[in-house]
Amino acid sequence: MYKLHIHVLIFAIAVSLSAKAQPSKNYLMSYFTCSSGGSLDSHRVQLAESNNGYSWSSVPGFTSFVGGGSVPDVITRNNKLYLYTTSGVKTYDYSTNTWDKDMSKVSIVDSAGTSQYAVDPSMILDSSGRLVMLYLESSGPGTGDPAGCNGASSCTKYFRSAVEVPSSGGTVFVKQSGARLSYTITTSNGSASDPDIFFNGTQYILYISTGTNVRAYYSATLHGTYTAMPLLSSALLTSSVGIPCGYYDADSASYFTFGHTSGGLIQLKKHASFNSSISSFTTVVNYNTAGLSSTYSAQSPGFCKNTLTMAALPVKLLDFTGIENDEIIELNWRTASESNADGFVVERSLDGNEYTSVGYVKAVGNSNNINRYDFTENALLGKQGAYYRLTMVDQDGKWTYSNILFVAYKYVGLNFSVIENPFGNVLTLGFQANISDRVEVAVIDLFGHIVLQEQKEVAVGNSQFSYYQAADWAKGIYFISVKGKYCNQLTKVLHLE
Repeated sequence: MYKLHIHVLIFAIAVSLSAKAQPSKNYLMSYFTCSSGGSLDSHRVQLAESNNGYSWSSVPGFTSFVGGGSVPDVITRNNKLYLYTTSGVKTYDYSTNTWDKDMSKVSIVDSAGTSQYAVDPSMILDSSGRLVMLYLESSGPGTGDPAGCNGASSCTKYFRSAVEVPSSGGTVFVKQSGARLSYTITTSNGSASDPDIFFNGTQYILYISTGTNVRAYYSATLHGTYTAMPLLSSALLTSSVGIPCGYYDADSASYFTFGHTSGGLIQLKKHASFNSSISSFTTVVNYNTAGLSSTYSAQSPGFCKNTLTMAALPVKLLDFTGIENDEIIELNWRTASESNADGFVVERSLDGNEYTSVGYVKAVGNSNNINRYDFTENALLGKQGAYYRLTMVDQDGKWTYSNILFVAYKYVGLNFSVIENPFGNVLTLGFQANISDRVEVAVIDLFGHIVLQEQKEVAVGNSQFSYYQAADWAKGIYFISVKGKYCNQLTKVLHLE
């Protein structure tokens, strides 16, 4: 078995993907195909779906693409599918049945804002709904294979985690302190690579590939230190496959372990526990799954539960718009047709991630005509605006999301901005207010430590406050929090000096 590694996670490519892909089955798998002896540049990213884990077919309308790298992974959140590769991320919006036009760069930074080199991304959602990336640390371009010792007799590989910056839409991640797992290679031709992370309801499970083997570890917390499964010798789960991915199926109380063979076959073993090593895998994906000839191999599976299968469309939405008018939010939408539709849950979010229901509008139900709907609510004092979406529900309880809409408020109350970002030895905040307010200003580092906290009286008009103690702060990313009766804002800043 062989595996090629790309040394930098961060670069963009242009790809051509169909806008008609409609994942509809219970499970999704990303993988790549390549011809015999093919280079990294020839690796073609594929996407397949299944209802049972054994029978797989290509997602209808999905167009595979070349150049995405050798370790694709797939995950779904809300109404979006995220397809990560070593080249970046491509998202599919199920509510509009469209892919992003271009692949987006993905970056990882540490607490000081320094870019990190990483390979082999594996994705999971944390308890707050944020995307988390598990990855193999790399030394960067020109330093050799990040999975091996590059001629040394031994070396240690570090598997780390990084958390999504919420406003980035899964494109910017902050490295967490410490390593989730360190693995020491004791032979010059050994390797350790391809982490895969999943949750079994009580513990987080981490797989890594060590050549033609898969090793299994666990931790009670996502960003904790992972320990070898106690009943597995040296954490060895199997020697039948490598480059693994896993999933725990709560309905059957069984684990799905996938990996690929040296012959270019992706195989599956379902097992009840980690009490002993496993073998007797079943081939589930090969060249034929992607409609290719037998000269091609299928490798590097990534797996996720497809939460988008719930998104059967009860209505065809023509448009969804909104404005703020004299401190009143006015939302309007039209449907071109409705089939068994029940109504629309109107949801609001201040950060674009966490949504709460603010109202319900009854649907016509069944119609082939254009129907118009509206909803109003008061603007929130002290906010710059809010995100809105519709959950379109049919009479059988099935639902799907609309597109997300941001409505800017003309009336803000009190707003602040960072005068210079990144900032140096002085941090200066500017305030614009049409009402006076007493606010609490706090500066918080990436680890949650408050480095500054004080009360300020903000008068009507424009004003500034400067903090010269910033010269004593460590370099890195900070969050500025300003809270008052008419203001509740949080913004990220970078300290460079």
